[in-house]
Amino acid sequence: VYRAQMALMGSYVPAGKTILQFEYSPDSYLLGKWVRGLAFIVSAIGFTFVSFQVWDRQRVKR
Repeated sequence: VYRAQMALMGSYVPAGKTILQFEYSPDSYLLGKWVRGLAFIVSAIGFTFVSFQVWDRQRVKR
């Protein structure tokens, strides 16, 4: 990877059929995915629990 036009990055690719693949996968991204998934699961369980409590209270009042 080379500096190109001061602010950009470039790569030398020889003539012909070439596959160039860049991969960027920091550990913080993977951690963020796990935290997001866990937060979604906890939120879904909490929403279900609260909804059931509200429904049960309305059912008992009738």
